[in-house]
Amino acid sequence: MSLVEALRIVSRLSSSLPDDFIFPQLHILLQVIDTFRIENDGINASAKGHISSRLYEAIIKHYKEHRDVEFYANLFCLSPKYFSTSVKRETGHSANYWIQQHVIHISKTLLRTEHKMTLQEISENIGFPDLATFSRYFKRATGISPSEYRKNS
Repeated sequence: MSLVEALRIVSRLSSSLPDDFIFPQLHILLQVIDTFRIENDGINASAKGHISSRLYEAIIKHYKEHRDVEFYANLFCLSPKYFSTSVKRETGHSANYWIQQHVIHISKTLLRTEHKMTLQEISENIGFPDLATFSRYFKRATGISPSEYRKNS
């Protein structure tokens, strides 16, 4: 099985498995793909796994400031449409999905583990302009508010 196929399987399972399990697995798979790409310099930029692994690293670096596909497409000198199509073909999910999943994973981790931080501080830490924007983003993605999530974790 190729690593990209493994990544697709893990992403399909993501709805039935906890985030604490899924994201480390995705991170490992994407690191392996990226390592393979680096060790095999002859592979061109359109090789399978290349865009998605680079996207993941870019999300980690820029998620606090940028949550739009256009920014990430521009990083790779690609049109947003081609970029989105490539990521979806490689992973089975859109670039927006991966951006949102990373932001929500970080949010949930902070809400669960940083009990001394207020919701406002968590919102600022993740790069949202205000608590209301963070709360809408979180609720749209998870179906519950950040305060409900914290209370139930």
